[in-house]
Amino acid sequence: FEWRGYFVPKVSGNWRFGTGSDDGSAVWLGRHAVYGGKDKGFGACTRGNALVQNLYNQRHTWRYSQYIRLTANQYYPMWIVWYEKRGDNSFSFGIQEPGGSEPKANHMTSTNNSRYQIVHRGSGWR
Repeated sequence: FEWRGYFVPKVSGNWRFGTGSDDGSAVWLGRHAVYGGKDKGFGACTRGNALVQNLYNQRHTWRYSQYIRLTANQYYPMWIVWYEKRGDNSFSFGIQEPGGSEPKANHMTSTNNSRYQIVHRGSGWR
């Protein structure tokens, strides 16, 4: 599966993202999340520049990004991928808001709350 869209923080501050998955998942935010990669003047998506790099054949495991400073009301391109190789399958995505204690699971519906908005691009999940 993959999801493309935008993350729009409504407050500036340090944000953190996470995925929990069986098997692998990853999140790119900003210039590396733009479809077309380096041929469009952006950096290519790689394991090394993923914000959350959880691309392993594994049981359900959570991994988190470092804190990333984001500016209020900016549209940040976001790309989330998940794959299943064998066995059980599961995926969770979490966001830690500035001042929050840990990334909280979000089911990636069109989310618009007081602290952030998630905007689908096209149909969202593929």
